[in-house]
Amino acid sequence: MNNNFAYLNDAPAQGLEREVRAMRSHFSGTIWYALACGLAFIPAYFSLNLISGPYWAFRMTLWIFLAGYAWLLRRWSGAKFLTCLFPLFLLLALAFVGLPQTSFLVAAIVILAWIRSGVCFAGKGARSLAVELGVSAGGAVLVNLLSPHSGLTWALAVWLFFLVQSLFFVMGPDSAAQAWIDPYKPEPFEQARQRAERILSED
Repeated sequence: MNNNFAYLNDAPAQGLEREVRAMRSHFSGTIWYALACGLAFIPAYFSLNLISGPYWAFRMTLWIFLAGYAWLLRRWSGAKFLTCLFPLFLLLALAFVGLPQTSFLVAAIVILAWIRSGVCFAGKGARSLAVELGVSAGGAVLVNLLSPHSGLTWALAVWLFFLVQSLFFVMGPDSAAQAWIDPYKPEPFEQARQRAERILSED
C-alpha cells in the first residue's frame, strides 16, 4: 500500500523537476542569446545602415533582436505563433511613426514584457508579474546608466539588457523558482506526502 501511495504521488514531483530543468534551459538559452546579440549588433547595424540610414538601422536592428527572442520564448512556452505576431507588428509600426528614440526603446521593453508574461508565460502568478516588472525595469535602468552613444557601447548595452532578462527564469514562476533557489526545502505537497507515509507506516 505504501509503495502504491508513493507511486501515485510521484507525478507532481516529477512535473516540478521537469519545470525546473526547463527553466534552467531557458536561463542558459537567454544568456547565449544575449551574447549572440551583443556580437551581432555592430555588423547588423552597419549592414542595415547601408540600406536605410542610421536612424532606421538602429530601430530595425533592435526589432530583429526582439523578434528573435520572441521566437525563442514562443518555442520554449509552446505558445501559438500568431499570438506573438501582433505585438511584434505593433512595435514595427511604432518604429515608423516618428517616436523619439527613448520612447521607442520604452515601447520595445513593454512589448517584450507583453510577449513574455502576457502571451508565452501568462498565468504564472503574482510573483512572475513582479519578476517581469523587475527584469524589464532593471534592464532599462542598466542601459540608461550605461548611456550608450556608439556602436560598441550599444552592443554592450544590448548584451547587458538581455543578460538581465535571463533572471526571469531564475526568480519565476513560483514553484519552479523556489525549487531551483532552495532545492533542499521540500514542497508543501512533499511534506504532506511524507507525513501521510509516516502515519501509514505506524499502522
